[in-house]
Formats: sequence, structure tokens, C-alpha cells
Amino acid sequence: MSVSPLYSKQVAVVIPARLDSVRLPGKLLLKLIDKPVLKHVFDRCTKCKLINQVWIATDSEKIFSLAKEFTDRVILSKKKHPSGTSRIAEAAKHINADYLINVQGDEVFIDPKLIDKLAVSLVEGKLNAVSAAFLSSDLKIINSINTAKVIVDKDMNGIYFSRLPVPYQLIKKDTEKPTSHWIHIGIYGYHRDFLQKYITWPASPLEKLESLEQLRIIYHCAKIKIIPHAQSMKLSIDTKKDFLAAKKLLTTH
Repeated sequence: MSVSPLYSKQVAVVIPARLDSVRLPGKLLLKLIDKPVLKHVFDRCTKCKLINQVWIATDSEKIFSLAKEFTDRVILSKKKHPSGTSRIAEAAKHINADYLINVQGDEVFIDPKLIDKLAVSLVEGKLNAVSAAFLSSDLKIINSINTAKVIVDKDMNGIYFSRLPVPYQLIKKDTEKPTSHWIHIGIYGYHRDFLQKYITWPASPLEKLESLEQLRIIYHCAKIKIIPHAQSMKLSIDTKKDFLAAKKLLTTH
């Protein structure tokens, strides 16, 4: 596959792969149809047309050994990190790239086209931080605390993220339909210098309240660009129910 040198030399995908998971322990090692969850995510990332660096950063000897079966680009990080972003910041010291894209290790349906979109935005826009979102009017998604909603300005920079359905809409008529909300997709891209600065900032009060680390960026008056993307399916595997749903979907398609 021909990869544009402009992006392949400057952008790397890093998959933070932590072994411990409260709701589904060891989920990245679970075999999903024909291969482990982590391998599904890695394979999706290698389908990008603009990136040929895909790394795995893990705190686990088990995951390290598994990853070494299919790639040499594995970094064994220290165990204690407050977030995947912090783990990637450690890994970045060993990776020759100006920009790093954080793809979660349980997002088995991540769209390679979305990763490429972030790469283009980072390099051509010379941005410090980017993420993504899709528009939805589905009240089940909007009202779920498991999905973060994001408010953007006219330039598609994130103004605020919340687990609650923001912005609030006052429905004045029974026939009035709820407005569509931007639903955050948990993928991030950073310039390596900004990433190292980010991890020196203490967790902000809003970040602690919402349990959304991206709020730290806004709290410290920095910008995070939101890339629109068409998305309708759940990406991550957080619970046993998610795992079974992903298995059914992969079996069907």
C-alpha cells in the first residue's frame, strides 16, 4: 500500500492497552470470533491510507507478549497512569513522529477513514489537539451518561463536553422535535509538544466532575478541534454485553 510520506513521517497511531478493566477485566485479550479484541483494533488502524506507524503502549506483560506476535511496535510502559493520554505521552518519547493519534484498545469498529481525517487536520492545520463527533437526534444516545456530548463554536472547536444532554433545549410545543446533538467519539490527536504540556497540567475541577479528561484542555484555555464524522454504531467494548453485541455484529457482517 502506498502511504503519503507527508503523513507517514509525521503521524503515528498509538493504542493504549491497559490490562485492568473494572467492568470487563482483561477484555483486550478476549478472543472475538477469530482473534483478540486488541488485534481487531490494530488491524483496523493498519487500514489507514495516510499512516503506516501503528504502535501499542501497554502496562501488561501478557498484552506485550500477545502484541509481539503481530508487531514489533510495542512499548511496555509503567503501570500507573491516570489515563490513556498519559500512557501515550510516555510512549511518545520512543516514537519518531510529530503528531500522535490515540485510538482506544477496545474500539473494534474504529473507522480508518476517521483516523486519516484526524491526520490531515493535524498536519495541514498545524493543530495542537483534535477529536471527533457525530450528529445524532437519538434520545437514547443523547440521554445516556455513557456518551459524552460536545458543544462547538463556529469553527468546530470544542467549547464544553458533558455526560448530560447539552445544550439543553426547551421544548415549547408537542410537535417540536429535539435538536441534534454532537456526540463525542473517543479518539484524540495531539502534537507531541502539546501532549507533554498537557500531562503537566493538574486535572481540572470540571474534568473531575464529569470524568472527561478532554475538559482539561478547555479549562486551560487551549483549543481542541472537533472533526465531524458520520457514525451511528457503538465503538467501544466496555461490558460483557458490548462484547457479545460486537461478536454478533462481526458474525453477521
